[in-house]
Amino acid sequence: SLAMIRTRYYLGLTTRDGKVVDDWQQANAVELMVHVYGDGCTIYRAAGHWRGTTEETLILEVISGGGVDSEFMASRLGTIMLQDTVLWTTERVEAGFVKVPR
Repeated sequence: SLAMIRTRYYLGLTTRDGKVVDDWQQANAVELMVHVYGDGCTIYRAAGHWRGTTEETLILEVISGGGVDSEFMASRLGTIMLQDTVLWTTERVEAGFVKVPR
């Protein structure tokens, strides 16, 4: 196993102007994640609660060796998806890949 960092970015699917974040914006956010982190990311949809309102939320999660400025990434993702704020979290995890025999 490897000591890795799990980073999650929580993005509302409603823009700061109250419009729905479109598929193009979501695809660009995922493309940025893959470009910055290299191999890819996991995407979750969830119901988020923020300031008394429930909204659809996109959670982008990556496992990496670290070295990425998470606050800067959150800002870039927020710009793409027209957000006022983006929550990000990091935690150390043990990770590994297992090759599954055929």
